[in-house]
Amino acid sequence: MPSPFPGMNPYLEHPSLSAGIHHRLITAIANDLAPKLRPKYIVAIEERVYEVNGDTALFVGIPDVSVQSSFSLLLKQVTFRCRMPCRADLRTLNC
Repeated sequence: MPSPFPGMNPYLEHPSLSAGIHHRLITAIANDLAPKLRPKYIVAIEERVYEVNGDTALFVGIPDVSVQSSFSLLLKQVTFRCRMPCRADLRTLNC
């Protein structure tokens, strides 16, 4: 009998396996991409993404894997906790 959910594997989606498979998959993707993109870019795993407009930052989400300019490593990173969607005034952060 064909799967009622095309594109899904019920064995991989099983709760006891899916978290481990997900973490291994995103790590493998990052490990595969990194040498192909260096030195101009870096590969980040589960980093928070913000849309910055002037002095305000809007929390967008946390992608599994993202590609960033290596120049961004030179910039000071600001980390704060908030609920989605989040707005923060960068002037009030002590950075």
